[in-house]
Amino acid sequence: MNRFIIILLATVLVLVSGCGAPAEEKEDLDTTNETLQGNYIRSVELTEEEWALAELVSAGIQDYGVFDYHFDESYTNIVFKVDVYREGKLAETGTIMNTEFYEKERDGKIAVLVNDTDIWVNLESNGNYESNHRDCPDLQLENDQNGGKVLEFREGELDDEGRVVLCTVGLYQQEPEDGVMQKEPVLENTERYERFIVIYAEAIE
Repeated sequence: MNRFIIILLATVLVLVSGCGAPAEEKEDLDTTNETLQGNYIRSVELTEEEWALAELVSAGIQDYGVFDYHFDESYTNIVFKVDVYREGKLAETGTIMNTEFYEKERDGKIAVLVNDTDIWVNLESNGNYESNHRDCPDLQLENDQNGGKVLEFREGELDDEGRVVLCTVGLYQQEPEDGVMQKEPVLENTERYERFIVIYAEAIE
């Protein structure tokens, strides 16, 4: 299974990098936010054909986000971490992957995959790929019949702590009657969830 996920993430990053596409199509990769400046991580939108191929490889069983990134030369490492909150309090912090920048250019692609048991991160830089994962039992619903999960992929410029939130996941046992769980952004409504998970990247100088 681990080998399958590594192949999946690598395939998605190859698609986003435009490998195998005509030259005129490589310049047309859509991004959701062209206004980000400086040091950032931003979402990348695949074409319908690319999504179809990625879904075929993944058999439709995973949630994943794809990003591109840029950091200046003052940063030496990028660390992917996860914070787990239970009943509104930080209960656990863990590292998924720590990657050192060896090249002068700090540009590349990131794929983040979240399933019911763990979190995977794959990073591409100058044609080199690195992948790792971390078990996260808190992603598992305890009551599949009444409970639910809200997952949101995000993007942004580095904040004052050198971080960008990539994904948030909120889990609840019973959705309120007003259905707000599905309507409001996860990160702004942590108090509504019994468990709340934040996946983020941290650039190290």
